[in-house]
Amino acid sequence: MKRLIAVAAVAACLVYPKVGWAEGKFKAYVAAAYVAPLSESDQDFGGVTEAVKASKEFGFNFGAEFRASSMIGLELDYLYAKQDVEASTSGILGETTFQPISATLNFHVLASQFDVYGGPTVSYVNWGDLKVPSSPDVKLEATTAFGISAGADMGIAPRFAVTGGLRWLSLKAKPEGGSDVNVNPLFARIGLVAKF
Repeated sequence: MKRLIAVAAVAACLVYPKVGWAEGKFKAYVAAAYVAPLSESDQDFGGVTEAVKASKEFGFNFGAEFRASSMIGLELDYLYAKQDVEASTSGILGETTFQPISATLNFHVLASQFDVYGGPTVSYVNWGDLKVPSSPDVKLEATTAFGISAGADMGIAPRFAVTGGLRWLSLKAKPEGGSDVNVNPLFARIGLVAKF
């Protein structure tokens, strides 16, 4: 019986009629985000070389997309997450905030009740000062990064859907007066979207 209910639920999602979900030109969303830096950099600490990387953390993401046509849209979004900066043997060096403001040119390959899209992304990344215990804060310079994004929305009501997405950025953190640290984050989001 449970198997029959599961099959019926999947079938209902697949044949759920289009009731305006794909017809609006504007959508807005809020989502939980998970940021996972994929790279690290070797840094010299008084003659000792250690691998430095940012921690994996949860945050939040919100944004909007304007559809110029059924196949092309421009998405703008903001992500916020607190991250620790860690050295391989010394442990946590300090804490900063990761705050990219991004624009993505989305190409929609299936504009229906299940909408799949993706495209190139450019981000202006703001970092909070690196707060180091018992030391002055270290300023991290804002920088521009490029990457790629992909996502999907599944309609659950005429104007509402669940949304999920992935983004990768080619990104370095630039401490003032120090060496660049490779970050190259991958982040995932899941949330709710409304379309108008």
